[in-house]
Amino acid sequence: MLPVIFFFDLYDTFTTTLACNSVNGSRIPDECENQEIFAKDLVVNKLQLEVDSRFSSYAMCNLGQNGTDGFHHACADDEYCCFCENAYLQEVPCSPKVGAESILDHFGGNIGKHCTSGAQDWECWKEKVVMKMTPEDPGYWYSTLKTGYCGSGRNSTDCAWRVLSVDKIVNRSCHATAFGTAIQAHGDSSCFTKCARMYTDCGAHAPCPCWARCFYQTILGPNSGQPGGNVSGLSLDAIITAWLEPFETDVCPGLGEL
Repeated sequence: MLPVIFFFDLYDTFTTTLACNSVNGSRIPDECENQEIFAKDLVVNKLQLEVDSRFSSYAMCNLGQNGTDGFHHACADDEYCCFCENAYLQEVPCSPKVGAESILDHFGGNIGKHCTSGAQDWECWKEKVVMKMTPEDPGYWYSTLKTGYCGSGRNSTDCAWRVLSVDKIVNRSCHATAFGTAIQAHGDSSCFTKCARMYTDCGAHAPCPCWARCFYQTILGPNSGQPGGNVSGLSLDAIITAWLEPFETDVCPGLGEL
């Protein structure tokens, strides 16, 4: 079951730069102040986990901002709050088991919902990122709750996951730059050279709008930002390789244990 480690960047981080710089703005409340995207002290970790593969429903965990998790649940600022739903979209208590959900199943029915006549390019890209997934590699989200952590003193019946190793921790801004640079190497150089800036003055970890458009044309194909435009661009393997580069090379220094 392939964990889609790059999906947050493609679906949220890079499109948010475009959404928050557009006339109409983001359609997601508070997205332009999302501290998971714009905080200045973010890091990215590569961990090896051992998990009980008897998965439960995916737990939706979000960072509290302005007293809410963004889904109308009370949540203290800078704390993660999680909630779970059953097949009927009714809220239920979260299981301590590791949660898993197919990204293709979650979003598949919404492809094209917003990428219609009059849509902005970022709205189309946000949806069409999902089209990189296939029935063979649908991509998965995983949720690991503290109630299921196999730490000292945990009830053995709740024990569902543990950390085998922390392979590397890197600064988020370095990771974003390295990932973007690796993608740029596959793209149309004439597009990228038109852009004066990549990240400077456009958010802590998100690219500037001009550069972001070249990025998505490389990832998803030159016509993918248009309603009815086809999806081409880089393979899933090429995207994953680019995202992992900061962990597997010296392009970003490790920060040690935090």
